Formats: sequence, structure tokens, C-alpha cells
Amino acid sequence: MHAATGGSPLPIHDLKSQIAFHEQFTPKPLYKDAHSKAMLVCLDQGQQIPAHAESHQGFFYVIEGAGTFLGGEGEVPVQAGQLVIAVSGSTRGFRADQGRLVLLATALLL
Repeated sequence: MHAATGGSPLPIHDLKSQIAFHEQFTPKPLYKDAHSKAMLVCLDQGQQIPAHAESHQGFFYVIEGAGTFLGGEGEVPVQAGQLVIAVSGSTRGFRADQGRLVLLATALLL
């Protein structure tokens, strides 16, 4: 994981080369500072992030695959190329029920 440092350029990540699936879901931290964070989320078939409320705003870009977004207003199918925006205080989660699901998850920690 990289954090912003004074005067240093931010790192560039090749996300496709970092995709890895594990027996237990383990997000890969990519970046974090006092105001934001980014993680690569790789869910194997059948894995999920249970629906939960977060105090921060989250952005989830589906890089590969398809699955289900678990939100406060119900379940919504998602697929590669889509962006899910979860506002502060909202419920969010994902389930890989259509094969593998790869997301770039970012959060504003304001």
C-alpha cells in the first residue's frame, strides 16, 4: 500500500496484474491517506461482503465479472464497466453469485 508523501508523485497501479483470489476474501489496499483510500476487491464465486452501513461515501467500479450489489434498497445486478456510488451512511455490500467479481473500491473519509 502506498500513502501520499509530500512532493512525491503518486504511485500508478496495474490493477489487472494485482488480481488474486483467496480462500477467504482479503481486500488489497492500494492507497490510503487522511482523506481517502482505495482497495482492490477480488471476490471468488460464492464469496461476499455482507451488507453493512459505512459513514463515508464509497465508489465501486466493476473491473471484471458480474455479481450483485447489496444495498439498503435491495439487491441490484452489477457487471464489468459499471460504477456503484454509495452515499455516506448507506448500506453496501457485494456478492459474487455469477462467477468471479473484481472491484476497485474507493472511499472519501471526510
